[in-house]
Amino acid sequence: MGNEADLSTTCKKGKEDPRLPEEDVHKGGKEGLEEEASEGQMAPDRCLGVRKTLKRGERIRRKKELERAIREGKRIRAGCFLVFMVPNDCGWPRVAALASRRLGKAYKRNRARRLIREFFRLNKCRLAPSFDYVIVAQKGAGELRLKQVEEQLGVLFVRRGDAASG
Repeated sequence: MGNEADLSTTCKKGKEDPRLPEEDVHKGGKEGLEEEASEGQMAPDRCLGVRKTLKRGERIRRKKELERAIREGKRIRAGCFLVFMVPNDCGWPRVAALASRRLGKAYKRNRARRLIREFFRLNKCRLAPSFDYVIVAQKGAGELRLKQVEEQLGVLFVRRGDAASG
């Protein structure tokens, strides 16, 4: 090994990073978020103040809760999906995404479940609070795009004032 005294301790300012061009750098803070929203990147009816994550508490994980929703819930047919809605005690909406083997091979079932979860993640602020949603993907759901899923499951959206009536 050579002597480390010959190494420079300052960084040379080289070319800009090709992986992150200047126009794609996040501006940070509220200003950046408002600019992105005003550019039309996000749909105008999406909630800006709500976190866009799908937390563990927002999923129906217990078999007993899932069976209760299917047994007692209101059944809604929405395109390639069958939705069961039942009130919960949590205070926020929760989701379970199901896809049977009748839908197709594993990659189609997984895609359908991912699309359902993504729909819920992006639109949970527009759904009725304190409801459990069990969404069952049916034939044809594996080939849909997210935009088509949003169009089909749009019947679940709550208009202002309808949430109290359930």
